[in-house]
Amino acid sequence: MNYKKHYDALITKAQIRTLNKEDYSELHHIIPRGEGGKDEPDNLVRLLPREHFVAHWLLHRDNPKSSSRAFAFQMMCTTRLGAYKVSSRAYAEGKIACSKAFKEVRTGSKFIIHPETLAVKRVRPFELDWYFEQGWKLGRLKEVTVRHWINNGIRERYYLVEKPIPVNWVVGRLGSTTQDKKAVSLNGETLFVEESEIEKYLNNGYSLGIGRHNAPWKALKGKTLTCPNCGKVGGYQGMKVHHFENCKHK
Repeated sequence: MNYKKHYDALITKAQIRTLNKEDYSELHHIIPRGEGGKDEPDNLVRLLPREHFVAHWLLHRDNPKSSSRAFAFQMMCTTRLGAYKVSSRAYAEGKIACSKAFKEVRTGSKFIIHPETLAVKRVRPFELDWYFEQGWKLGRLKEVTVRHWINNGIRERYYLVEKPIPVNWVVGRLGSTTQDKKAVSLNGETLFVEESEIEKYLNNGYSLGIGRHNAPWKALKGKTLTCPNCGKVGGYQGMKVHHFENCKHK
């Protein structure tokens, strides 16, 4: 089979058509980046998810000895952990479903920023009060800024380069300095402390392990919420998806 011919035909078809605004598509480099392809308009084309999968398959079949093509195709076939191989149809179905889910989740959501760490999150409206209590504010970074990691031996932050580094903090992530320490967390924040200090942190509300930054879920675990639109009562996870801003009775 002439794989290059089929690849060129797929690309040509995609270049001359017009996609609907609601169609999920992915940006593809016609000449792969691993072979010198540039991020320029004449080397980019939007493909439907199944087309994107097939495009990388054809590129790999056209030159099986190319390591860059092999790696790119492998990324289309597996998860980030290299497991669960999928078909082109399954890949397309998952990508489209994920795109729709993200749109639903982000509807009505707000950006918040932590004034001290400059961390930015997108949260649902009914989560705002909890974050406000933790010192977060509405908004996001409005200008392009350069940031780097700094740490003080037990915690790390993503910090503006132009701001002076706080006393006892140094540039860089915790990295290997945490190998002999234990992780404790509170409200999604993780600290790495000496084993001799663990009891002190546990007595102040910390728990062993790395915080996953899902503070609202931790705070509301085991509790019930009532939807103000329909009156239904349920747990946090289910209610945030189907009620409040997404309630059909709103």
